[in-house]
Amino acid sequence: MPAAQEVLDACHRAADDHPADPTPWVVILGGLRRLRCSRQEVFWAWNEVLRRDRRHRQAYLQMLGYLSPAECGSHMQMMDFIETTQARMPATAPISGLELTAATRQ
Repeated sequence: MPAAQEVLDACHRAADDHPADPTPWVVILGGLRRLRCSRQEVFWAWNEVLRRDRRHRQAYLQMLGYLSPAECGSHMQMMDFIETTQARMPATAPISGLELTAATRQ
């Protein structure tokens, strides 16, 4: 998929140009997810997002999708992710509805 690789390359350049911005990493995370890349690659991008923004809503939604049984995870992995997220986030965080999102996707 040369088009996907071009997007990932552009995102890496953007990340180099704007190291504090989580946006390129969120797009990288989404690209790796769509390409069904290895957990190592996906979690590497996930950690890069978290280093920049621990509450980035779209990043959490990307990881929820990746860890779902429909993609590269399982129901247990998805639920563990939701529980861990809920334990770390205040109830008023934008991502607090992650469990509802998972339920509507199923």
